[in-house]
Amino acid sequence: MPDATNPADFRLAYRPEIDGLRAVAVLLVVLFHAGLGFPGGYVGVDVFFVISGFLITSLVLKEIELGRFSMLRFWERRVRRLAPAMLAMIFGVLVVGWFLLLAQDYAELASSVLWQIACVANVFFWRNTGYFAGGADEKPLLHTWSLAVEEQFYLALPLLLVLVWRSAPGNPVARCRAFFALIIVGSLALSAYATSAHAAAAFYLLPSRAWELAFGGLLATLPKRWFPVKAAAAEVGALLGLALICGAAVLFNEDTPFPGTAALAPCLGAAAFIWASSSRSTASSRILSTRPAVAVGLLSYSLYLWHWPVLAFMNYWALSRAQTASRLLAVGLALALAGLSYALIEQPFRRKRVLADRRSSVLAFAGSVSFALVAAALITQMQGLPSRHSPRAEQFAADAREPHFSASVKPQDLERGRLNRFGASGGDADLLLWGDSHAMAVAPALDRFLAEKGRSGLAVTHPATAPILDFVRNAKFGLGADAIPQGRAVLELLERSQVKDVFLVARWSNYQGEPLPGERGDFEAGLLRTVEGIRSEGARPWIVREVPAHFADVPKALAFAAITGSNPLEFASRPTHQPHEGWSEGFVAQLEERGAVVLDPRPAFYDARTQTYLMQYDDHALYRDSHHLTPYGAEQMILPLLRAAAPETSKQVTP
Repeated sequence: MPDATNPADFRLAYRPEIDGLRAVAVLLVVLFHAGLGFPGGYVGVDVFFVISGFLITSLVLKEIELGRFSMLRFWERRVRRLAPAMLAMIFGVLVVGWFLLLAQDYAELASSVLWQIACVANVFFWRNTGYFAGGADEKPLLHTWSLAVEEQFYLALPLLLVLVWRSAPGNPVARCRAFFALIIVGSLALSAYATSAHAAAAFYLLPSRAWELAFGGLLATLPKRWFPVKAAAAEVGALLGLALICGAAVLFNEDTPFPGTAALAPCLGAAAFIWASSSRSTASSRILSTRPAVAVGLLSYSLYLWHWPVLAFMNYWALSRAQTASRLLAVGLALALAGLSYALIEQPFRRKRVLADRRSSVLAFAGSVSFALVAAALITQMQGLPSRHSPRAEQFAADAREPHFSASVKPQDLERGRLNRFGASGGDADLLLWGDSHAMAVAPALDRFLAEKGRSGLAVTHPATAPILDFVRNAKFGLGADAIPQGRAVLELLERSQVKDVFLVARWSNYQGEPLPGERGDFEAGLLRTVEGIRSEGARPWIVREVPAHFADVPKALAFAAITGSNPLEFASRPTHQPHEGWSEGFVAQLEERGAVVLDPRPAFYDARTQTYLMQYDDHALYRDSHHLTPYGAEQMILPLLRAAAPETSKQVTP
């Protein structure tokens, strides 16, 4: 007979409050993704991880102890539980994508299908995350990264638990408890490090997320005597758990370093609620056990599956932030699809009301997966089937995919002399391009200009990092505090090189305003000091002002207008440019007094006929998104400016 104090035995009775906790988790995620409140609602995923770890560990340990655990049976249950609804969602997304997505985006969707079927969608999105990777909120299967993390956990955990259980004499549950404790310590330490050093990997990959699932696993190994006996302790524990979850959902936002130690709040909250509600009924558990809460909890898997594709397709065609009414309608549609998915797909397969025997279910699963793989592979191989749309629409979309000429450079690259070189081959470089992603975008124009003049240049570029000395602004993808040694290294480079012209290019409006805590430097004073520093090294500073920025993603706005036959200015449905960096004439005069040449590209973009700034020229997009120029745009709009300025033989500047 199983020991009555065995945790796996103790935890396996149906617990409606856990379905209620699922409801809290999925609603936080949905409302966050829909932009309807809870800026930290993404922590709902972490709550799901803890719940999954707890329930799966309880089930596996129970069966191991009873001597009836079978990996085949375990995975059959997992497949019946997860695969039918997921495959239905994948097929639905591929069908809708045929009508709504441009070729490159449709090909990327198909690629993500292949990776998800292989249970490694998280690796796909990690590999395709970056400054120029495009809007994450427009990728219909992005949410499957968390499903892949759980699938990888399901693959590894049962086998590891069997090995730990049988590894030595003594108390096997205690060994499993120690096993989970080791995972928590190691994975949490890795997560804390990686969140600051390798943020995308920390977010998407299992090693830095395993501790969250292990939190639930550890909870499942606790003996009955460790759970609260007194009602007061149970009430406080359950309430505190919900407070930690909801507090994180309200206080965290997209700028919070995550997961790392920040994920402790929702994970501890979920564990505290489950722990406190295990042996006693509490006010919190009774609320989450009510019929509405349990109903949403039962729908949580299907709702999670369907809410994101609906929102992603809406975001894709909205171009800019959708209206509140549209987002509410999208949530309503997701709820309707979730209800249908639960009633018509999840439950019949899970309860074996269809394909009850193993042979028929395996054949159906294999056939469905094979069909999805073949369809996705064909779409990928055929590059998203661009013939679905007009050549003009696909040309605009293709303009956005032209690679950037200049790559990111970090302080250590400068120390080792690993810089981007452009212009004429051979000879000493006598021009330096220094700036952020806008500098990376104009590099093709400088490359062609230097090649025409038989000159060579170097580039020190990094996204979200201003070319200003002793200046720090904290931004995702930026250098942060490393911008300080970066700037010093640039001056050292000027001192030992033949560089006579330094071009400073940036999205200047990103760096104006008062510094926040952890940031450093006054914008205007810093840029003036940078100009003086460049001159002191015998070089001439050239400052390229910010190009006009648009509200909508330009290539998509142009492509959608071509598809629908609309005027792109009307299709964007808002004024087509944003205010510029707002420099005063006095500040420009100060820069020029210190020896800078200030170049203004804005007049070249202005169309007096429509009184707007150009988005296209000769059926090509000038921008790759709302504000970065394409290589074509840089050559059409910036190259003439450089030719007119003609910095061919800049002379030695006296400090």
